Amino acid sequence: MKWSVIWTIFLVSAAFVLGGQPNWLQVSLWVGVTAAVAGIYALIRLPFSSPREVMKNLKKLGIVYALSGLAISSYATVKHHLNRIPFWADPILADVDAFIFGADLWTLIPAFGTGWTHFYHPAWIAGVIFTLGYATLHREYLLSLFFVGWAIVSPALHLLLPAGGPIFFERLGYGDRFADMPSVGKTPLYADYLWEGYVQNQAIVGGGISAMPSMHIYTVAWAVLVFWRTPFFFPVSLWASMMFIFSITTGWHYAVDGIVSILVVALFWLVLRRSAETKLQLSAHEDKPALSAK
Repeated sequence: MKWSVIWTIFLVSAAFVLGGQPNWLQVSLWVGVTAAVAGIYALIRLPFSSPREVMKNLKKLGIVYALSGLAISSYATVKHHLNRIPFWADPILADVDAFIFGADLWTLIPAFGTGWTHFYHPAWIAGVIFTLGYATLHREYLLSLFFVGWAIVSPALHLLLPAGGPIFFERLGYGDRFADMPSVGKTPLYADYLWEGYVQNQAIVGGGISAMPSMHIYTVAWAVLVFWRTPFFFPVSLWASMMFIFSITTGWHYAVDGIVSILVVALFWLVLRRSAETKLQLSAHEDKPALSAK
């Protein structure tokens, strides 16, 4: 959990250095929802575990949920300031998609890919909260991957390839390539909300525009790794796949945004595993002389 704290402090500090701060309303909403989730966990576990164990786990959940709320809110503030950089990468990312798939991918996805997109954000929030809770209690070493994504991966890749996404393609002055993309649910309203914040240069709740990388897909890919070799792996993988499809059909992201996000989190996971294996080998090697001496 140490690195989770470090990356959160880094993000909060970055928000203040850039002249902003975490959006405390957003933090409060996140903490309120996650507190309710933690309360439900306690009610479910109390009949089967000692009150002391439940309270210990509640403390850990409270810390991680509070850190994640601070990190996500601070990231939105940082992203708002990064939006001062012109969005020049959209045509490139759109062309990369077309090169890989032979066409803009949203035109190849069946109708079901757009019919359920109003669940995109709620399903992502619910899944991330559940995964954070599970990782806190069972796979704590993977929490650092979640926080480094918000603190380092997303800001760095946005600086490298600043893009608004297909939903803002025309507003950014790149033509009507995505004008026929279906508008579903409240997506257009949220897009207008983000665009207004961008145009007015206002730091708003959940604000900031960034297509590359997709933090939605980074976090769902992370969730798949958290639930690797557990009974939840298949349903979580299905959820992650739908999130990837919805990220495209809503117009928030190019396919390559999600692909890069998946590759980055997978690479970090491999490095983390390799590091853990090396530490175990070194520990075993150091223990051998001690055992021989006995």
